[in-house]
Amino acid sequence: MLPGLFARLHPAHGTPKFAILFNTLGAALLIPFSFQELLELDMFLYAAALILEFCALFQLRLKKPDMPRPYRIPFGMAGVAALSLPPICLCFLSIGISNKLSKGVGIMIVIIGVLIYHWANKGASRSTI
Repeated sequence: MLPGLFARLHPAHGTPKFAILFNTLGAALLIPFSFQELLELDMFLYAAALILEFCALFQLRLKKPDMPRPYRIPFGMAGVAALSLPPICLCFLSIGISNKLSKGVGIMIVIIGVLIYHWANKGASRSTI
């Protein structure tokens, strides 16, 4: 799902050199954080991803209600809402109680991720035309 640049291999070593450099840069940017701040940032990003998963559940149930599924949630959309709302509220609570630095960096990472996703999809849609 990432741009092809990250798949380019080093000619001598056969390693994805740009992916390694990008990962190293990301890890280096996290060095100034304390362990608690890293945990809060991790939980912020995990909670954001979990909220997106529940949004995908709602969207699939609305757009494709007859899609075959290995598991059924009883009581239709009311059951889906009853099952999903408590964890979504806990995710928002987790995000809300994180410190300002974790929130700021977490929001920045989400924005960068969205931009990379759109950039990668824009390049993918051009290659199919």
